[in-house]
Amino acid sequence: MSARKEQILFESIRIITEEGYSSLSMRAVARGSRLTLGALQYHFPTWEDLLRSLADQIGDKYWTAHSESSRDSEAPTLLETVQFILDDAPGTELESERLFPQLWAMAQVEPVMKELLGNIYGRYTQILEEALTAEGIANPQIYALGIMTLLESTALFIELHPTSSETKKTERECVMAFVNSILSSSQVNEGRP
Repeated sequence: MSARKEQILFESIRIITEEGYSSLSMRAVARGSRLTLGALQYHFPTWEDLLRSLADQIGDKYWTAHSESSRDSEAPTLLETVQFILDDAPGTELESERLFPQLWAMAQVEPVMKELLGNIYGRYTQILEEALTAEGIANPQIYALGIMTLLESTALFIELHPTSSETKKTERECVMAFVNSILSSSQVNEGRP
């Protein structure tokens, strides 16, 4: 992807995070990118082209960061995976705490955003399920969905709380305690100390 296209996509993310998804339009992106509408349409001929590229860009940031965090060729452990999701390294650049609530709202009216979020959550749920299976946890799909529900709530509701940093720490501890309790109960069931 060209540097110009990336700049246009990051301008789209800026509009979403700072002004809300309802402010995102081809004209707003062109104006923010200092392009004419025709020049923008050279790079992204249609609204759907822009949204699909935006969805791909966001997804790629997450998959690249996740693959870079994996050790050698080994699959990450359950704790490493949950820690990666909680740390949200790609979210720093993407301002995920402001971006994702807007994307969830967009997903109600834009099928490509619904597909993006479904892909992200589906992939992470699958990764969690594989890590749970590797740990020998019975019913890994149920636990993976439970963990994803907790993780999603940290992204959506944490920023609504007035004492966000302390709440974020507490939520993180809650998620990790839940994951550790799953691992501990598995060890007890297998007769491990």
